[in-house]
Amino acid sequence: MAAPERVSGRAAGDQQGQGSSLPSPPSISLPKGGGAVRGIGEKFAANPVTGTGAMTVPIATSTGRSGFGPQLALSYNSGAGNGPFGFGWSLALPSITRKTDKGLPQYHDADESDVYILSGVEDLVPVLRPDGTRFVDDTSAPGYVVHRYRPRTEGLFARIERWTQVVTGDMHWRSVSADNVTTLYGTDSRSRIERPADHQPSKESSRVFSWLICESFDDKGNAVVYEYAAENADNVDHSLASERNRLRKANRYLKRIKYGNRVSRLVQPDLSQATWLFEVVFDYDEGHYETVDPDPALPPAEQHQFARASASPAQPWAARPDPFSSHRASFEVRTYRRCRRVLMFHHIPDLPTGEDGYEGLVRSTEFDYADLDYSRPVSVDDELAHQGSTRIASFIRRVTQSGYVRDDNQPVVVRGGATYATYLKQSLPPLELEYSKAVVQDEVRDVEAEPPESPPVGSDGVYQWVDLHGEGIPGVLTELSGGWIYHRNRSPLPDEGTGDGTDSTAARFGPAELVATKPNLFLAGGHGWWISPVTATWTWRCWTAPCPVCTSMTTTRGGYPSAPSRPASTSTSATRTCGSWTSTAMGTPTY
Repeated sequence: MAAPERVSGRAAGDQQGQGSSLPSPPSISLPKGGGAVRGIGEKFAANPVTGTGAMTVPIATSTGRSGFGPQLALSYNSGAGNGPFGFGWSLALPSITRKTDKGLPQYHDADESDVYILSGVEDLVPVLRPDGTRFVDDTSAPGYVVHRYRPRTEGLFARIERWTQVVTGDMHWRSVSADNVTTLYGTDSRSRIERPADHQPSKESSRVFSWLICESFDDKGNAVVYEYAAENADNVDHSLASERNRLRKANRYLKRIKYGNRVSRLVQPDLSQATWLFEVVFDYDEGHYETVDPDPALPPAEQHQFARASASPAQPWAARPDPFSSHRASFEVRTYRRCRRVLMFHHIPDLPTGEDGYEGLVRSTEFDYADLDYSRPVSVDDELAHQGSTRIASFIRRVTQSGYVRDDNQPVVVRGGATYATYLKQSLPPLELEYSKAVVQDEVRDVEAEPPESPPVGSDGVYQWVDLHGEGIPGVLTELSGGWIYHRNRSPLPDEGTGDGTDSTAARFGPAELVATKPNLFLAGGHGWWISPVTATWTWRCWTAPCPVCTSMTTTRGGYPSAPSRPASTSTSATRTCGSWTSTAMGTPTY
């Protein structure tokens, strides 16, 4: 039987996939790079809501047994602050932290005074029994009381538990994922960010702010352990006035990740006695790595790159030029260190079949911060103009991934308690980064404009600076004839009068705009502007009894009519009450 000469559109669509009966448009497919023409796998994206830029750079690690192992990537967000990897960069690792967006933590764990956050993303809420009481398990684990939590918005489908020791009150966290992977957080002080013991009041329990991931294992016997280094005062200049009365022991830095256990955890549950095939080492300028000078006897065309590396540190870690502190935990968390590189080591012994194993460095991810040279006189203008890192902030300028092969012909060097082997090095093209600097106009200028564009002069309390439309710069808002009048701030916009589209440094405001009709509550004393947490729009609210009201702004620069706001409580001894209300996505008050 002869085969058909052509296939109909529906039959062809069925072969390509269901629902694809229409012909696909032509597209351009880029060739996949290999060898030296490929990058290190970085990805960039922009947040369409906030406008911030985001980027991820993978950290070179080896794949563990059955793919079980750390998946490390450095994440950048243009709206983030400083950290161990410089400004905007962070290493996303699971942790459980107390929420601080709406206030400092209280640390009254028995009363659930604080909200816990998993990996800095989702709030955790207590799990309740069918009768509405709190879920408490004091029988499954002798000596512990277990409280269960779940994310406020379910998506992990994991069992999250807080384990509290009955005798000491010590707490740690555990989670079991849908894939039956168990993760432990903060089982001891080495994996916790807490107020140091020598700064704890005698009558208070320890204040643990964050529980860091310390152990993870699956149901097949694979395991991963995480080790941390505690902050100290090494290489810190105590003579500086900025270093007086500092709390330096609270912070923790990820130091090692060990995985690929040779003996299954099902056979050897005590992971402290396990031996590991893979080890990831984070170098904070501790002498783990050093370059080897080229051989001057060889021509440049025949030169090779060599380096020495050790899994053990040879010297105390260096202090960064821009130490900083965070007080969101209600105590100081000081950061003196900066990660210089991440080293991937293999500890593979010789196989019983006679094949050689490998002991040593295989890959690295190095970060270049382009520090400003402070050995010469440096002015503030020099620091502001420098593209790299200064005493103001640290910035990653270059990320380089390299591969290594051990050179057994070179002697082993022992120095500072560390054993160095020599490796032949070859690197991928580096990822180079450049950051735009903010241009701040520090000159005070008068507004020179004729009515009706000219805003008022002086400050008498009637006029307010309010970013009414969320444009990133405040305008002038005033009350006039029972309504709100708003002048947009047009100073950063191109000056239409020049005709060449160049930026103008003159302070300019737009004409008066009627925003909305103001509620007739001239005698109200408790009122003001407030940003709605739901719509992120400016809302005017009045708390004065007997009729609290609110007015929400729209995205079209208009206002909704005022609506009454139901008081949350009433007190006969007070003349003012608090209006309690919630705005929907359209800004309409609901009750």
